Amino acid sequence: MEKNDLPAYEQVKAFIKGHISSGGWRPGDPVPSESALMEQFSISRMTVNRALRELMGEGLVTRVQGSGTFVAELHRISSTLTIRDIHEEVIERGHVHTSRVLLAEAETASADLARTLGLPSGARFSHHTDSPGKRHSHSV
Repeated sequence: MEKNDLPAYEQVKAFIKGHISSGGWRPGDPVPSESALMEQFSISRMTVNRALRELMGEGLVTRVQGSGTFVAELHRISSTLTIRDIHEEVIERGHVHTSRVLLAEAETASADLARTLGLPSGARFSHHTDSPGKRHSHSV
């Protein structure tokens, strides 16, 4: 689909997104007024308003009554990753979580295995299997 095949509000969104993603408009910079966008794209205020509302919903612009529309401050995505406890998830779903160790042993890592585990060659590590095919390794 070419840009001109897009609905008018999507063309306005693409225009604004293009200026933001290229760095031409930086956070805090003003976006052209509704009137300017209406004239530039030969569209109604309602269509421009829809484009700006959707961009605001996407977090790309902020709108201030009486002041205009501005490029939003882009917040960094948190680098914190939350990994939920599988036991909690199973319980929340109404199931029972169990585990049993089928095998537990320590051994010396070969060069290939040490490289895979990120250990020095010849390092001691332990591993256990708590269900068929579920093997866990730990350095000792």
